[in-house]
Amino acid sequence: MNKKLRRPLLINLGIVLVMVLADILLNEASGRFLASGTLILVVAVVNFLIGMIRNRNRTGDGPYYFLIAGILLLIGVSVCSVALT
Repeated sequence: MNKKLRRPLLINLGIVLVMVLADILLNEASGRFLASGTLILVVAVVNFLIGMIRNRNRTGDGPYYFLIAGILLLIGVSVCSVALT
């Protein structure tokens, strides 16, 4: 695996694990998908901002944060749309 890709993946894995644990412990089953989708969208925005900062500092892993932000955006929108139907 590419070294520049490893750090964004590990950071996002940690964020997602904390979100899933918080979602399981704090939410009831009725609003679970909507809350999870909204949190995924928030993480996508955070990844986009981190990617902008990392690109400005020219560390080399900024594009990977953008890639992960795009994937999370697609997942978050689809989870929210499932929750609203």
